[in-house]
Amino acid sequence: MPYIFIYFLLLQIICGLVKTENSMKLESSDSRWQNYLESFLLKRQEQRDLIKQLIGNFSQKGKGKAINMFMETIIMILEKSRVTIESSGYIPGMTFPADAVLKDAVTRLLENTAFISELTIHFPHIVKKFLHDTNAKATLLWSIAFCNSTGFYDVKTTELMYLVGQELDLIPANPDYVNPYQRESLYFEEPRWTIDDTEKQENDEL
Repeated sequence: MPYIFIYFLLLQIICGLVKTENSMKLESSDSRWQNYLESFLLKRQEQRDLIKQLIGNFSQKGKGKAINMFMETIIMILEKSRVTIESSGYIPGMTFPADAVLKDAVTRLLENTAFISELTIHFPHIVKKFLHDTNAKATLLWSIAFCNSTGFYDVKTTELMYLVGQELDLIPANPDYVNPYQRESLYFEEPRWTIDDTEKQENDEL
């Protein structure tokens, strides 16, 4: 699948180029939270669908290039949202914002922090290398901490944030924590046997 197509899908998801019915509703103060949550859950499904396309349509090396491109775009959105949020004086614990500009910034922060966390779990080696090679980690850590403190995530996304906290060593890992995607995200698959195993097999055949 051409990079330009997958990148366009990314822009649709993270920048809101595709309008959902919920995003067009006139919101009252009582409906802001419910409308946000409905739209957020639809966005999360779009994100998961995009990850499925990454898994099914790219080589391991191709995944690395695509994800690095995604990460650069997402980090810029997180940084822009942070500036808007901090300049407004909005902090976690406040009700879901009514101001259109602030609401957009908070919504994009929540959506894209969840998306980048999903990428981290599915492609840990690629994401960690990107964070190591750039100055993006501080932005991501702030975003994760902010979003976790709002209480605006659904149960499944809250569980995802707990997993990514362990994956990035932000919190102590549960002794039973294992990322099932850890091996799959390697650029090159490790050998399935060692030289000693091969020699042992040859000796057994003699």
